[in-house]
This record gives sequence, C-alpha cells and structure tokens, in this order.
Amino acid sequence: MKKITVEEIRKVIDYTLLSPNATIKDYDNFFVKAKKYGFRRIFVAPFCVKRASQELPDIIVGTTSGFPHGNESIETKVFSARKSIENGALEIDFVMNIGSAIEGDFHYLEKEFKSMSSLKSEVGDPRFNVKVILETCFLSPDVIKKVVNLASDCGLDFVKTSTGFGPRGASVDDVKLMKEAAGSDIKIKASGGIRTLNQVLEFLKAGAERIGTSAGDQILLEAAAVLPE
Repeated sequence: MKKITVEEIRKVIDYTLLSPNATIKDYDNFFVKAKKYGFRRIFVAPFCVKRASQELPDIIVGTTSGFPHGNESIETKVFSARKSIENGALEIDFVMNIGSAIEGDFHYLEKEFKSMSSLKSEVGDPRFNVKVILETCFLSPDVIKKVVNLASDCGLDFVKTSTGFGPRGASVDDVKLMKEAAGSDIKIKASGGIRTLNQVLEFLKAGAERIGTSAGDQILLEAAAVLPE
C-alpha cells in the first residue's frame, strides 16, 4: 500500500459515540472534537441524530438501527431508520438478525437486507449509505462469506464487522475474508476495538474502506506525528 497521509486517514474514519452511558454533555464534547479534527462523518445514537445534524451541518451524520443485538423485527429496524433519516441521518448501520445467519436462514436475511436497502431509493441522496453489521465474532467463515455475497446482491453499500459490544471486535482476518468474498462488489467497514494508527493501517491494507472508532481524535493525533499531511 502506498504511503498514506493524515488527510486520507481522516477521510476513512467514522468518528463514533455510541456508548450506552453517553450523556448530552458527552455528545457536546464529541461535537467539539468532530469539528476540531475535521471529520467527514460521525455516528451517534438515534436520539441524538437531530441534535447532531443541527450542530454539525457540514458533517455527515450516521446512526444505528437494531443496535447492538440485531434481534428486532424487520419492520422495527426500518421504522427506526426512517425516523433517523427524517432527523437528518445520511448513513444507517443496522445489525442483521445474527441468529438467522447462524441457522442458515438466508431467506429471512434477504428480506431484511432488501427492506433496509429500499431506504436508498426513498432518500434519493447519493451520499446516503446503508451498512449491515455482521458481528463476525459469532459467525463461521462460510457464513461470513454467504452474508457478504447476499448483502451485495441486495444492494447494500457496506458490510461491517462488529458493533463493538460483542465478545470481540474486528479482526484483520475477518476483513480479509470479507474482502475475498466481496471483491469490488461491496465495501467493507472495520469497527470494534480499533484505537491505534497501526490498527487502522492494518485494516486498510486488508481491504477495509472505512474505519469505525470512538478513538478517531487520538488516531489523528498519532497520525499527525508520523505521517505527511
């Protein structure tokens, strides 16, 4: 991989605050950092989407649906996503029904994926993205590959490794496997436990195009010390 710059690191980071104990004060501090470090995208809890969109009109706001367990009904996930879109969200990261994947019920997952993908035509904004979170720590390599291929066939924009709330977060091997299955048909977001520049570089080398992290500010400071602008 060619020598990467600080600006390129900034572009791939989805700066995130999804802690269950995050307060409004925490979000206000988070917004200050997002502006200070010039992030392109932030991810916040659904209740905070409208506030984020109003406070940060020049930053793309993303949020979650079915987070973090993925076991809500399809209708509930779609409803939640629609409300977030109404409040200004331009990216939706939803957790798939993990149990259905483990059982091999890809008919159910196809219905879920197509329902979430249909939001793209409703929004009609080229910046809008829908990502499915696999929670790879629970899945076999064969299931991961099948889910990635299904997500691509259903028109989703990204497959994402983890919520950060499972037994473990992203691994380089997960991303390599997902990239092998995806090829150039769908993009990959690595998320969960990514807190250092070296980790970011490893995941990008493995095939990830986005990095979800709550440590984006720390990573950019680290990058500024060792990488060209």
